[in-house]
Amino acid sequence: GLTIQGSASYNKTELTNSPCLIGNIPGTAIEGQCVQNAWVGTAASGNAVSVTDVFGAQGQELANSPKLQANARVRYEWNANEFHYYWQLGAAYQGSSLSSATVVNQYEMPAWTTYDGSIGVERGNWHVDLVGSNLTDINKSLFTSAAQFIVAEVPQRPRTLGLRFGYRFSGE
Repeated sequence: GLTIQGSASYNKTELTNSPCLIGNIPGTAIEGQCVQNAWVGTAASGNAVSVTDVFGAQGQELANSPKLQANARVRYEWNANEFHYYWQLGAAYQGSSLSSATVVNQYEMPAWTTYDGSIGVERGNWHVDLVGSNLTDINKSLFTSAAQFIVAEVPQRPRTLGLRFGYRFSGE
C-alpha cells in the first residue's frame, strides 16, 4: 500500500542576445540605431539615464526560471475490516529566480518549500478526509513587480486546513 512519487527539473537558462530600443524619430541622429540614453524628468530638473540592456544583459539568467524545482509525495493505504484508510505527505520546492529581465523592475524571488498532508477513511460510498496545505505556513512572494509604480507582491497561500466529507451516489 506504499506509493512514492517525485519529480524534479533543472534549468540553466540565459539570454542569448540583448535587443535594444531603436530610435524611431525621423531626422534625429539616432534614427534606426540603438538608443543609449533616455531623458528622465523635466527639461530643467531631469537627467540622462542609460537604457542599454533594457531587456537584460546577454548571458543573464532568464526571468521566472528557477534553476531547480522538485516535488515528492508519499502515500500509504491499508484496509481494516470494512474501512479503507490512507495518509499522505507531500513537499514542493522551487529555487530562487528573477522576477523580470529588465533591471528597472527586477526583484529576486526567494526559494521556497511547502509541505502538504492528508489522512482519510472510506467505507462503502462515503469518505472523510482531513487535509492541510502549506503546513509550515511559509510566507514568500511568488512574484514581485513594480510595473505599476508601486511594489506589488503575489503572496504564498497561507496554511489551510480542511475537513472534507463525501458520498458517491453510484454503486461502483
